[in-house]
Amino acid sequence: MQWGLDGKPTWSAPKAVGLWATVVIALLVRLLIWAAMTYTPQLVHGAEIGLLMSSIILAASHVFVLMAAVRANPTT
Repeated sequence: MQWGLDGKPTWSAPKAVGLWATVVIALLVRLLIWAAMTYTPQLVHGAEIGLLMSSIILAASHVFVLMAAVRANPTT
């Protein structure tokens, strides 16, 4: 969902898209880094620490989104 300057939503997407978009982005970033390390290794420096940091950040943001979704729609 994106919010306008007036505080009202301008558009929204299904919840499944929001929940799985983080996973898809993480996989695409990993694929891009793998391709760079495979085909242009002379241009890649410190990829391991970058992968570790991006993995931690993406996992934490995904947990944050999941927890917000659980709080918004309690099943009990």
